[in-house]
Amino acid sequence: MDADRGPQLIWGVTMALLLVGSLMARRQNWRQTTKYALAWILIFAIAYGLFLFRADFAAIWHRARADLTGTSADSGGNIILIRDDRGHFTLHATVNGAPVTFLVDSGASITAVNFATARAIGFTNPTARAPLVVETANGLANSYPLGDVDIVVGGARVAGVAVETGEQLGDNLLGMNFLNKLQRWSVEGDRMILTL
Repeated sequence: MDADRGPQLIWGVTMALLLVGSLMARRQNWRQTTKYALAWILIFAIAYGLFLFRADFAAIWHRARADLTGTSADSGGNIILIRDDRGHFTLHATVNGAPVTFLVDSGASITAVNFATARAIGFTNPTARAPLVVETANGLANSYPLGDVDIVVGGARVAGVAVETGEQLGDNLLGMNFLNKLQRWSVEGDRMILTL
């Protein structure tokens, strides 16, 4: 046995003896005493588990809050995004008064929305301008410039973000032209921190 583990063992045995002694002092039958002892052991195990995994529970709480509200903020006012099961960071924002869900894509140079979102944010004819041929992860595709928009996240407005749309686009992508307008952004494990 390690010398470091000695105090823990003594503390554990002392607590167990105090528990058994207090239950025996009540002069109940063994069945009742055993039932109470197991209940107290369960209570201590749950309390110890909550203490031991408090950081994990905090991460679960942040993820649940982010899933329900779209974003969460830390005490410094940063927006914290939690990586989803697909490995993406999702940001819920408002564009021209309409709610829009974006996948944050640091590999995309420009912000792009699908046709349905383009119409929802006020571009009734998303293919009005001449298309540009762009290279995507799936090959070459037509991309239609829409213009500049303001994107509101957590009460902060990021102005003048150029947006395009495309025929093959499924998810709305928040590109580097948005991220470069932030004071700072970083990825730390399963969290993306945006400083607006």
